[in-house]
Amino acid sequence: MGKIKYNPELSIKEISRNSGVSEAAVRKYIRDNFIDREYDSQLIKFRRVQQYFKDNPDSTNTTASEALGEGYSRNTIEKYRHEENAPKPNGDKVYLTMSDPAMSKATVATVSNEDRLILGIILRLYLDGDDRFDCDLTFSKGDFYRYGLQYPRHCYDLYPEQPADLSDAPEVRPLEEGYVLPDNSLSSVVIDLPQSISENGHRSPEAFQSISHLALSYYDMLRLAYRKLRHLSDIQPGGILIVKTGDMTWEGKTLWMSKIVTELATGRLTRISADVYDELRAEAERSGSRVESEFPLFDMELVDKYVHTYDPGVLEDSTENGHSIKAHDYFLVFRKGKEPRDYDTFYYGTDSELESIVEMLANDKRSSFGHTLVSRKSRANGKRVIEVHMPQKSRTNHINKQTIVDEELKNRIAKMLDISIPFPAYRNGEQFLKYLKEAVKERLTEESSPYPENRKIPSSKETDNALAEILRKSGVKFIQWSIGDRRHPEDCYRTILDPGIVEPQNDNQI
Repeated sequence: MGKIKYNPELSIKEISRNSGVSEAAVRKYIRDNFIDREYDSQLIKFRRVQQYFKDNPDSTNTTASEALGEGYSRNTIEKYRHEENAPKPNGDKVYLTMSDPAMSKATVATVSNEDRLILGIILRLYLDGDDRFDCDLTFSKGDFYRYGLQYPRHCYDLYPEQPADLSDAPEVRPLEEGYVLPDNSLSSVVIDLPQSISENGHRSPEAFQSISHLALSYYDMLRLAYRKLRHLSDIQPGGILIVKTGDMTWEGKTLWMSKIVTELATGRLTRISADVYDELRAEAERSGSRVESEFPLFDMELVDKYVHTYDPGVLEDSTENGHSIKAHDYFLVFRKGKEPRDYDTFYYGTDSELESIVEMLANDKRSSFGHTLVSRKSRANGKRVIEVHMPQKSRTNHINKQTIVDEELKNRIAKMLDISIPFPAYRNGEQFLKYLKEAVKERLTEESSPYPENRKIPSSKETDNALAEILRKSGVKFIQWSIGDRRHPEDCYRTILDPGIVEPQNDNQI
C-alpha cells in the first residue's frame, strides 16, 4: 500500500487515485488523523476570496463569484471577503480528553506525521479562542500553513521569500524587522530551525554552518521570541513558544536538541548541553565578556511535547556511521512566566525563630545587607515566615541550584579549597554543591587521621556543616534549593546561609 498523499483540495476519489490506495483507506486516514475536511474546504475558499480582493480591491461580489466559479456564491463571497469571518475549526474533530473509552484513539494526538495536526492541537489547547498564531519567525515556504491552519499575523524569515505556490500567503518580512515588534506583546511564536550541520561549512536555509552557528542561532531566536512574548499576569496567560527541533549527529556524536533547547529555554543546564553551551561561552570570551552576562538563560516552563514522525523509507540511512535513523522530531511548547522583578525573595525562617528582628520589621524593614524584609503567612502551613528581597545585582552572593554558578564565586571557592573545579561541576548549583560536598567529605576523611586504616568517614551533618562554613567564608549569603527540598517550608525555595545579613542596622547605616 502506498503512502497517502493528502490534499484537501482534492476529492477522496482523487486522493485515492493519486496515492494508490482504496477510498476506504483514505477515509480511515482522515478519521485516524482527526482531519476536519469541512474546515479545510472553508479555509481554502476563505483564502481564495481574500486573495481575489487583494488583487482586485474594487471588484464587486457578483464579479468575484463569476471569476472564482462553482462553490463561490455571492453570499460566500460576502462572508469571506471580511477577515473577521475567517472559518474556525471544529473542536470536536480533535479529541483532547481520555474520559470516554470510545476516544482511545486520541492517544495519537501527541504523536503524528502531520505538522499541521500537531500545531492545530497546540492552537486549540493553549490559545483557546484564537484562530491563528501571532508570529512565525521562521516562516520559510509556509509549509506549516499550506492547509488546515490560518497564516500567522506576523511572518518573518532569515531568508525571506514569497512562496510561489501560496499566492495568498502574507508578505514574509526579513527577520531583523521582527525586532521592532513591541516587547511583551505576542500571545504565541513559532520557531522551526534547521536540523543538520553542514559537512562542508556552508550556511544555508537547510543547514547550520557549524556548531557555533547552531548555538548562536538557537540562542538568538529564543531570546527574540522571549522578548516579544507577553508575560503571565493576573489578566492574561503567559505567551506560548512553539519550537520544532530534532536531534542530529555532529562529528560522530548525537546532539540531543530536544533536551538542549529545553535546558536553554528553562535555564536548567546539564552535561547534555555541554557542546552548545561551550560555544556560547567561547563567543562571550571572544568579546571580552562572561557567558553568564552575555548569554543569560531563560526561565520559561515546558508545558507540552509532541512527536512528529517521518516515513523511514524517505530518510537517509545513517546506520553505517553507528547511529540509528532519526525518523522523528519534536514540537516543544513553552510558556513565559511572570515579569521578572528587580529582586529575588529568599526565605529566612519563622517569626518565633527570629525574635531579634521583630523590631526591625516594625520600623524600617531593612537588613544590614541593604534589602527589604517582609513577614508573610506561609501558604503551606499557615505559619508566618520572614523573607528578604535581595536585588538581582547581588547574584554573586548566592547559589541557585537550577542555574549556572557565577564564575567569580566559583573561583573564590576553588581557591579556598585549593582545587580545580571542572565546568560540568558548576553548570548548575545542584551539581556544584554535590561536587563540593564530595570534595569536603574526602578532605575531612583524610584529615581524620594520617593513617589510611584509621580514617573515619564524616557524617552527612559534619560534611554539611564544614561545607556551609567554607561557603560562608567564600562570601556565599544565599542558597536556592530545588522545589520539593524538605529543608524548608513547602512554599519556600530559597534560604539564607549567613544569618548575619539580617541583623538590625543602626540609623546611620540606612
